[in-house]
Amino acid sequence: MFWPPRIDFLARPMYIGLDEQFDGDKVKAYPPGAVIVLPGDTWRFDWAKSGEYVTQVTGIGPLGLEYRNLKDDPRSS
Repeated sequence: MFWPPRIDFLARPMYIGLDEQFDGDKVKAYPPGAVIVLPGDTWRFDWAKSGEYVTQVTGIGPLGLEYRNLKDDPRSS
């Protein structure tokens, strides 16, 4: 993980939920131009509900990707 994770939304909406498990009813749409800064150790899930999107993620490294549930990690299959 890297801190603070700042996400700039550049093109098309992106949907983010703040929870440990995916729940499509808990997502919030972030339109182009939106910016969020999440506190450290915040689990989130992202959904490209409307197709492709473009974001820019900024933080103090190292950058990493963790899956809360290892069976969801495509690298482990």
